[in-house]
Amino acid sequence: MNFFRALGNLLRFDRANWKAILLCVLAASIFWLFNAFNKNHVANIEFPLRFEYDQEKFVPIEELPTRIGINVSGNGWDLFRNQFGLKVPVLVIPLEKPLDTKKIVSASLTSVFQPQLEKLTINFLISDTLRLQIDEKDFHKFKVNPDFSEFTFEDGFGRISPVVILPDSVVLEGPKSLLHQIPEFVSVKIQGESISQSVSEQVDIVMDRQSIEVEPASVKIMFEVGRVIEVKATLKLTSKMKTIPSDSIDVWFRIPAKREEEFRNQLVEMSAMVSVQAADPDGVVNPTIRNVPLYAELIRMDSVVVNAPPR
Repeated sequence: MNFFRALGNLLRFDRANWKAILLCVLAASIFWLFNAFNKNHVANIEFPLRFEYDQEKFVPIEELPTRIGINVSGNGWDLFRNQFGLKVPVLVIPLEKPLDTKKIVSASLTSVFQPQLEKLTINFLISDTLRLQIDEKDFHKFKVNPDFSEFTFEDGFGRISPVVILPDSVVLEGPKSLLHQIPEFVSVKIQGESISQSVSEQVDIVMDRQSIEVEPASVKIMFEVGRVIEVKATLKLTSKMKTIPSDSIDVWFRIPAKREEEFRNQLVEMSAMVSVQAADPDGVVNPTIRNVPLYAELIRMDSVVVNAPPR
């Protein structure tokens, strides 16, 4: 009963007494906090990383590690500032031979980092081995090739002019090993669905690797779209072989509807050339069609079976 009576008397304090109690609690908390921060403590802290090398000559193939975890000990104030990002130093790793450095064992970095951490003492590195992929920086010029895999026309419509690309080539800069893996051209995707009007748009060139830079970053794509028809043509079949299975072949083209008469007049200039070297193991070969007008698109053709030489 005495306890509850004392608690009741405490709760009946006036407002001035409550202020005094709160000030006492606050002062005690601050005193405890300052006393704790003035002692040494241990903490795990992630530090930002920067690799130092000649960036004019070398470039990373994959993104380099950007942070590293370290167990450190030091004054509470210093740990607090680093733990909450108030004063976190960027740790620098010098690379004297970037091409030869494929991995760095974390334990070997203690002597590199300790002078950079000033008041903190490194106990051990939490992060495991750092793996690097750095290559010589190189640049090459590549032709731009349109990719229509994500482009469709409205029924009865199609491309009725050559594709104009401005500029028709770009310069890629990046790791030498990656640039040498790229074919002779860079593909740019033309996107559109059920298109029935001519196209003139700026298209970004997107590379699979972020380490490769493109200049310029986009090109202008232009071509005319109009009504098209499919035309079947029987072409003369030629070959350097003494004998061929047939003297003609059926070929299908997609052409602008308004140029049908012109196309039929040009058929006499077109031919199909068979090369035995192009035959597959079964002797099947797709002939090469010669003198096809620029406005005509080859859709399909009959194949030819020849007596292919043994391989």
